[in-house]
Amino acid sequence: MRIDDVTSGATTGIFPLKFTDIRVIYCLVFILLTSLFLNLFLAVKNTKLASEHLTASSQPKTSIGSILPSLTVNSLDGKTETISYGSSDLPTVLYFFTPECTWCKRNLNNLKTLTEQRGNDYRFIGISIGDAERLNLYKAENNLEIATFIVKPEDLGNSYKVEGTPQTIVISSSGKVIQNWTGAYIGEQGSEIERFFNVHLPGVSSSSDVH
Repeated sequence: MRIDDVTSGATTGIFPLKFTDIRVIYCLVFILLTSLFLNLFLAVKNTKLASEHLTASSQPKTSIGSILPSLTVNSLDGKTETISYGSSDLPTVLYFFTPECTWCKRNLNNLKTLTEQRGNDYRFIGISIGDAERLNLYKAENNLEIATFIVKPEDLGNSYKVEGTPQTIVISSSGKVIQNWTGAYIGEQGSEIERFFNVHLPGVSSSSDVH
């Protein structure tokens, strides 16, 4: 077929195609294929980035051996304070809890026994995720005597990962995480905590005793 046949409409198709029409079709096909490959490339890249983010976020920031920075907290009278691990020769035990947490209430006898028996060897600090009014009431109702502060979730930053309450983190005077337990002191975890602190714990309270 000659070019003049195409331009004159002498083809076997229904619609006569001009030479410029063929060029347009080629351009459209090229654009379509380029867009397809680009979208495929971006999809693969996004999938890889999402996988890397998931892997990174699944790693506990407070894993044993990691170094924690000082923690900014609020006292019960509203003053901003800083918990610095190097300010004490004793290892620090951070006990994260909330007044609304049922397991935190059931674990109180364990916490009290632990602080009474090992208070001379560790610096115990309660960290409540809540407001001062509820915390004051909670401490009064449960005779909680350890030093307690309030922290906002956004103040924990990227270094502290509170996976649930209660959570107990043991930190050396250099800021290194020695141990990290999430949950009440029961089962194998309770036995591990007893061995670590060399104490005998009374166990958790019955759910019927928690109001």
